[in-house]
Amino acid sequence: MHDHMRSPGGRLGLLSVISTYILAFFGVLGVATIGWALIFDTTWWSDDRSNLWFGLANFAIVLLGAVGFLIMDRNHLLGATLAVIGGLALAFILVWAVVPAVLGVGAAVVAVLRARALNEQDRVAATSV
Repeated sequence: MHDHMRSPGGRLGLLSVISTYILAFFGVLGVATIGWALIFDTTWWSDDRSNLWFGLANFAIVLLGAVGFLIMDRNHLLGATLAVIGGLALAFILVWAVVPAVLGVGAAVVAVLRARALNEQDRVAATSV
């Protein structure tokens, strides 16, 4: 899994792997905890069920951002779109917490840079054949 995630290599490859894990961690954690709150009718996240559903949807989008990084090497546009939306969703839902907000925006930036690099790699490979 890490080999195709590390493309195009270097720092951008490492940042891609880190961004994937960050989005996956917060996505799974958010979906699991808010799902728990919805199933067992707890109010630790919010006492309004519509806020719980909104939070669940947002964290599911964050999780889709991690999926975007995983599929980006096969479909640059779809993968980058999912990763950017997932990163921005993380920044939006946890805007009150500075670190996740910065990490979410950072993941969105890494997604765009990686998609550009992969697109350039494909263009160079196509012209050299």
